[in-house]
Amino acid sequence: MIFTSYRQQKVEGVFDTVVIGSGMGGLTVASLLARHAGKRVLILERHYTAGGFTHVFRRPGYEWDVGVHYIGQVNDPKSPVRAAYDYLTDGQLSWEPMPDVYDRLILGDREYEFLSDAQRFRARVLAGLGCSQELAGVLTGQWGDYGSPAGRSSFGVHALIAEHYFKGASYPIGGASAILASMLPAIERAGGKLLVSAEVEEIIVDDRGRAAGVRMQDGREIRAAQVISDAGAAANTYLRLLPRGVAQGLGVAQKLECIPASTAHLCLYVGLKHSSAELGLR
Repeated sequence: MIFTSYRQQKVEGVFDTVVIGSGMGGLTVASLLARHAGKRVLILERHYTAGGFTHVFRRPGYEWDVGVHYIGQVNDPKSPVRAAYDYLTDGQLSWEPMPDVYDRLILGDREYEFLSDAQRFRARVLAGLGCSQELAGVLTGQWGDYGSPAGRSSFGVHALIAEHYFKGASYPIGGASAILASMLPAIERAGGKLLVSAEVEEIIVDDRGRAAGVRMQDGREIRAAQVISDAGAAANTYLRLLPRGVAQGLGVAQKLECIPASTAHLCLYVGLKHSSAELGLR
């Protein structure tokens, strides 16, 4: 997709809502406001491309998704997850089921395959392991999906992730960027816009303590009756975008400063010149 830059677009008229950030959270709320309430929504994205973890980047001959790799429960037309995607995309987003073995966990010299059926997974992987350290490793092996080692996370969070994939996983046909491409038309039909390279400097707060718009990095002000931030609560929304006095007055900033930083990670994108079959990859 080709996106419109903030610097090249004159923003005119009054918007009902400004959404800061074009990740899945921002896109979803913008789509719901446009579809369900007919709101005119302006989405402001600081990056040169939109979509958050649904965007792709390219180098000559190659294309990589930055975040989406597999999504559960969308291969079942009756599931609430599939219904939500169908609603948000006007049913224009199609899915391709992943292979029967959708995850493979390697512990030392042993491999454990995650099958797209809870009963088969239990029969193949867990039989004979008993309550061992190895069993604990297999059962918590998908912690990478939520980014915090199992020992530092909660049982509830891990259970949600594990259950999400019990019936296998699928991938959006056309790549992760097809999610954004299928959600944007409804936002634009309601008079909304999505602008990239649009750096928000501050959320404007009126005398009543209510958000009244945003001030851009170039000093320009965009007014709106409602401001929704999808830029993250701690480091960005409360500690950077809101005026310091407002954040302190709400009593939230002090609490957020006590939250430690999350686990860092390094992601490597690799382009291969041969097919999976030629390289012996499963």
